[in-house]
Amino acid sequence: MHREPDRTALLGFWITLITLILVFGLLICQKAEAGEGSMWSNDTFFRPDGTIQADKLQHFAGNAGLYVGLRVLGGGKRQSAVAVAVISVLWEIKDAIIPYEVYGFWGGDGFSWRDLVAGWVGLGAMMLLEDIISI
Repeated sequence: MHREPDRTALLGFWITLITLILVFGLLICQKAEAGEGSMWSNDTFFRPDGTIQADKLQHFAGNAGLYVGLRVLGGGKRQSAVAVAVISVLWEIKDAIIPYEVYGFWGGDGFSWRDLVAGWVGLGAMMLLEDIISI
């Protein structure tokens, strides 16, 4: 049985998402104009010894785990994937705004496209694994 999505809930989701992105975008611009530290992370995928950074593995596993959690809670494949992708972008925007030195775990060292790539690879790997297992 196929259920049609609740259009009011979808509209609310998109309005909330767009509002969050606009607010975070304005905060990033304000921080950049004020000269308050770097909003871009200067990270790499690999350490000097050639092994992958632990932070990238955390993003990989975090996105994969979040996707599995959303699927277990009854989320559809597409909705869960979009939610994880959006959450990872918002997390990186948060890293650009809130300094790690002041807020610890809740802060970050700047926006990192490499963290996004690592997280999205984790998401894609979990989606592929789900397809393989369900065949």
